[in-house]
Amino acid sequence: MKNIYNLLSASSFGFVFLLSIVVGLGIGIFLDKIFHTHPVFTIIFTAIGMASGIYSVFKEIKNYTRNK
Repeated sequence: MKNIYNLLSASSFGFVFLLSIVVGLGIGIFLDKIFHTHPVFTIIFTAIGMASGIYSVFKEIKNYTRNK
């Protein structure tokens, strides 16, 4: 049972990172369509999504190692 929990926890790290990037990308594309500034907001919000994803993964790893 503990091995399954470890596997699910490890897979959630990648999912959280990917989801943060996709949300940032989506917001950037949406704002670029509204303001007609094609790559500007897409690049900015994708970078923000990546930074948010890295921060979230580090926070989850810290919580995981603290609870272990």
